[in-house]
Parts: sequence; C-alpha cells; structure tokens
Amino acid sequence: MTKEQSKQYEKCFYEESTKKVYKTLKEAKAVTKYANVHRCWMKDGEITAMHYVTDYGEPMCTIKKADQYIMEAIDNGTVGEGKRCQVIV
Repeated sequence: MTKEQSKQYEKCFYEESTKKVYKTLKEAKAVTKYANVHRCWMKDGEITAMHYVTDYGEPMCTIKKADQYIMEAIDNGTVGEGKRCQVIV
C-alpha cells in the first residue's frame, strides 16, 4: 500500500469501554484509568481495521507499528472493503 492509498483512510483511536472514536491517543486514554485503546483506520465512517495500542492503561504497541500491521492486513486482504472489521493481533 502506498502513502496515497493510506490517505483514503481516517486514522483515529477507539476506546473499548466507551465504544467511541477519538482523534488523539491522549483523548482516548483520558476517558478511563485503565483504557483499552485501539488504533483504527476508518473509511466512509466505518472502522475497517484496528490494532491494540494500550491495554488496561499499559502500552502494547507503538502507533507507527500498529499502522504497519493494519496496512499489511489490508494489503493481504484479511481486512478491508467487503470484509468485517477485526482486531489485528
């Protein structure tokens, strides 16, 4: 996937307990002490794929690495248009 293709997606953060999408990691983590935050890519208002960034407030993965995992999953066809959103582990 090229950078141009990745720009088709809106990159944001999803917090599990609130089931809401936030623009920044700081906003998502501030919601609760033990936040479970995913990096997510959205297209046309729907989450296409996501990967854990923090779990119970502890760092799990960098944002850059999460983006890389998501990009690879979209390239491999395991997530994307016509497929259900899934957490990439």
